[in-house]
Amino acid sequence: AKQSLTMYRILSHEYLDGRLPVTRVELTPVTGRTHQLRVHCAACGHPIVGDSIYGYQGEGAPNGGLTQIDGAAAQNLQRDIY
Repeated sequence: AKQSLTMYRILSHEYLDGRLPVTRVELTPVTGRTHQLRVHCAACGHPIVGDSIYGYQGEGAPNGGLTQIDGAAAQNLQRDIY
């Protein structure tokens, strides 16, 4: 598998339908892999809302099909998103 990189910026913390906490982010793909943004978000445990493939109960592989990701990057994302 080829490496890929996605940059993100948190825009706001909100609630979907007034009850489900979500974080609005700006995603910038540094590399251009197919489904990159969707896979990266799913792999970090934060799937894109409404994504029918990698999102909640999506048809794709759990965690975007990734079995491991950079531990430090994942921890930073988890800290920033929550």
